[in-house]
Amino acid sequence: MLDLDEKNGVIELQIENTSDLFVLWKFLRRGDLVEASTSRKVKFESGESERIKMKLTIEVERTSFHDLLEVLRVSGRIVKGPDKFVSIGSYHTINIKIGTKLKIFRDGGFSKIDIKILEEANILSKLNPIILIAIERDEATVAILSYSKLKILGTIYQSISYKDSGMERSLKHAFFKRVLDVITDTLKSYKAISGIIIAGPGETKNQFMEYIKGELPKDTIIILDQASSGTPAGIHEILRRGTALKISKELLVARDIADYEEFLMHLGKGDGLAIYGINDVKKAAEWGATKKILVNIDVVNSYDATTRETVLDILRMADDAKCEIRILSREHPLYEKIKNFGGIIGILRYRIHGG
Repeated sequence: MLDLDEKNGVIELQIENTSDLFVLWKFLRRGDLVEASTSRKVKFESGESERIKMKLTIEVERTSFHDLLEVLRVSGRIVKGPDKFVSIGSYHTINIKIGTKLKIFRDGGFSKIDIKILEEANILSKLNPIILIAIERDEATVAILSYSKLKILGTIYQSISYKDSGMERSLKHAFFKRVLDVITDTLKSYKAISGIIIAGPGETKNQFMEYIKGELPKDTIIILDQASSGTPAGIHEILRRGTALKISKELLVARDIADYEEFLMHLGKGDGLAIYGINDVKKAAEWGATKKILVNIDVVNSYDATTRETVLDILRMADDAKCEIRILSREHPLYEKIKNFGGIIGILRYRIHGG
């Protein structure tokens, strides 16, 4: 963050890494003005065209984040630019990348919640991902848990049964080698990882851990866990068990999933400590009873002004009551689950009157 004027709603940023792009994607909303250097194809009277660099300001209508390409695309109508090259009101897409400087203008200024979203970039930049492996005798799934999402990297199958084959050791190691290849390829894409979790039924997970120990850096943290299978469902079992938090308590997605499991536990018990939907969460926030809130970004940045202001009021009241607030992106593994509860859920400190 280079400069901030909260009252007048002006912020100047420089993108330093992929997590900055991710946080900016969460932060931007429809109607914001974004000013940045870009390039645009200009056609001259001679019939020739040329792509020219220029500074444009556009009114945000759509955003899309591409983490593999390390680019955030912001599209909308041009509201300011060099008259000889652009028509005000025409559409343009600004590609925001690492190193890009930009200004954001928001009518009505920035709220405490807006700034809270931006401050998340400082946390995310310090977090390294965790590799998750669910493995059994003839199947293994490898995934990566990052600050923003869970990504299944692939499932590896052992098509030939090695049990009682007389070639058990060689076939098992060939299978393990294929799984290890996925892990080593993944490690090449990241500067560092927080650790590796290996889970599954029976002894295969222990055998695999012994196999890979000599192939990884000596300081690599490896944790064994239980899972019922080597399928993607086994990966989600690891997350539900909260094992990732043993490696990094600051890994936000893992913490969110643990909070969601706590929410479901209270919901199942019917003890009145789990709430969902805008109206019920608003009531709890007014009482100062909220302990944790998980809310989807689309609800916070709703196109409906009334909904948006109501949710922002909820988050302001919750923040004043020292409630832990997490705003989830569309990439988050809990996004669809929270959406099914109206886009916002909460865990209470105590049961409120009429709860």
